[in-house]
Amino acid sequence: MYESPNLARAFGQTLRLYRSRAGLTQEALATRIGSVSSYVRFLEHGQKMPTLNTFHLLCTALSVDPHEFMSEYLQSQSRLGPRPK
Repeated sequence: MYESPNLARAFGQTLRLYRSRAGLTQEALATRIGSVSSYVRFLEHGQKMPTLNTFHLLCTALSVDPHEFMSEYLQSQSRLGPRPK
């Protein structure tokens, strides 16, 4: 299955935005979701995409509505440009 790097990058940018707004370090966010800071770093750098369960944990930890997060994510994705063919 092909996964556009722009999808992961856009998710990472959105995650970093909300983490910064929440005033959390990568380590603090990782602790809140029961993970390690390297995983959060991979997400923010667009090297990994979370599962749906992890996405829910992230939104809960950041006190952000999943719909709001996805709306920002889609805007971020459109700023990065179209997916390669």
